[in-house]
Amino acid sequence: MNRECNIIRDLLPLYAEEMVSEESRALVEEHLRECEPCRKELQEIKKSQRIPPDTDTLPFRRVRRKLRIGRARIGILTALITLLVITLAVVYLNAPNYLPYSEESLSFRKDGTGRVTAVFGEEVTGYEINRSPDPDSGEMVYSMITWNSLWDQYILRRNVKEAVLNPDRSDVNSVYYYSADDLADRLIYGRDLDPGGGIHTLPRLYLASYLWFAIVLSAVLGILLVLVRKREKARRILGRVVLVPVSYVVAHLLAKGFPASSYHALRDFIGILLTMIPVYGILLLVVNLLENRSKAATRSR
Repeated sequence: MNRECNIIRDLLPLYAEEMVSEESRALVEEHLRECEPCRKELQEIKKSQRIPPDTDTLPFRRVRRKLRIGRARIGILTALITLLVITLAVVYLNAPNYLPYSEESLSFRKDGTGRVTAVFGEEVTGYEINRSPDPDSGEMVYSMITWNSLWDQYILRRNVKEAVLNPDRSDVNSVYYYSADDLADRLIYGRDLDPGGGIHTLPRLYLASYLWFAIVLSAVLGILLVLVRKREKARRILGRVVLVPVSYVVAHLLAKGFPASSYHALRDFIGILLTMIPVYGILLLVVNLLENRSKAATRSR
């Protein structure tokens, strides 16, 4: 191969693409008429140019699908975290602030028909009245407590006015006021059935039993999860199930903290369940993300 062939072969790719000047084109064509090897080289160049481009878009579709799924997960996670924050804010704002007894916040009025009405002050936004028979005398004993909340005071701006203790006009012999600070109940109406001051209204312990049940169930399901870890389908199903009691425990800690007793168990239980929903969703997304990363790492090995 002489020097002229080297020069021409450098020009052949541009010649095949029709990207040379007229002078260069004439020079290449003149050389090709007499040089068989360069003509073959040109044929090979044109043949390679006729190879159709790779139109397989499957890898790009897969990447686009992964990006779309990733964005969807981020959106769902953001929505769940937002829902969790809003739920906790509502639970906190609705948390009762139990009020100490004072004549300005609670007084009584009895009409001619025998109805006894509790009249509340402006700071009272909620109350609870319980009625039970005295074990010694058999008389009906009333116990009550009042509270307010940030939600009622500053958002709804509402308060309760009054409540009838005995709509059936039964005798109201004694009314005690109990507090959330473990003090003895205080007689606020009628006669004292226990002058020694030994009456105590205890908080409900339902939430404690629910919390311990959820903890024990989480532990049992966790042990089962370890036992079936080599069976993929059972592990996946059980992994989702164990998140339910775990979510309840986390929701209880977020909504109530460590105390499990409550004077208003139903309200607190509803708050825990509402908190549990976004907590479960967040834990489920985290578990799915960890599983996908584990599978990707296994495939790359």
